[in-house]
Amino acid sequence: MRSLIGEKTVSDPDGREWTVGIRWLPRRPTWLGWGPGRTRKNASSADLEWLDLAGGCLPDDVPVLAAIGLLVFVLILIWFAVLPIAVFALDLLFVVLVAAGGVAARVLFRRPWIVEASTAGEARRWPIVGLRKSRAMVGEVSWAIQNGRELEEL
Repeated sequence: MRSLIGEKTVSDPDGREWTVGIRWLPRRPTWLGWGPGRTRKNASSADLEWLDLAGGCLPDDVPVLAAIGLLVFVLILIWFAVLPIAVFALDLLFVVLVAAGGVAARVLFRRPWIVEASTAGEARRWPIVGLRKSRAMVGEVSWAIQNGRELEEL
């Protein structure tokens, strides 16, 4: 996953592929996940012994059991479908608000955007104040790489 805005892929005259864009994050994001050493408990038949109700006989209150079963089904549906969707929507709203706040903070406090050009084993960066200027710089760097110009001149 790249963290570049307006990413372009260009080739220099030597045939190397360069990726040019505006760096949003100060470093590449990493996914930590569950991590090593996570184990799952194996299910055994002893876990299901509680289901043997009164020797396996069906009680006479079938409508009550049907209502309880329907209630359990609805609760499970809410727990496993509705709540995760609501939490996902709130998380998405939070990420959008944080991203908008980050862009507003960069613009208001004039923090420079980092224009980055990278290839296998090599990366160049230029701090540029202003989003429009940084997007123009992405175009200039892409043009310079395609035409074999030295990147130190930029």
